Amino acid sequence: MNNWYYITPEDYEEAAKNGICKDTLETRVRKLGWNLKKATTKKVRKKREISKELLEKAEEIGIDRNTISSRISYGWSVEEACTRPKRAGRERIYPNWVYEEGEKNNISYSTINSRVKRGWSLHEACTKKPLNKNEAAKNMRDIRKIKNGY
Repeated sequence: MNNWYYITPEDYEEAAKNGICKDTLETRVRKLGWNLKKATTKKVRKKREISKELLEKAEEIGIDRNTISSRISYGWSVEEACTRPKRAGRERIYPNWVYEEGEKNNISYSTINSRVKRGWSLHEACTKKPLNKNEAAKNMRDIRKIKNGY
């Protein structure tokens, strides 16, 4: 969406007084659809300053920038976001053989858990292969036929 609204020289001056560069002003107005008043006055967010040492420590323990950003947006401190290790995985609530069998049959952890919650046996939950889209659609058509008396 490229709206080429006319931005006056005075608008550019107003934005500059408020620490907003030309490119940011144009993006706000033409791409994001902001009105000129808001686009020329709303302060630009500061980038989070993360020290090189913290970034290196995060990299060492397998934390990427996206994870750091997500954690900070959830309210974590910068230091905690960079230094707290990721969880080693989900806690398994069923015996290991269930998940191993599920892995052999390409059945995910969450699928196994939701199946058991719906009353499936452990064996069935980890061995019955999921339906593909065509099979699921056929089942839905068959159910509709039965409901509608065809």
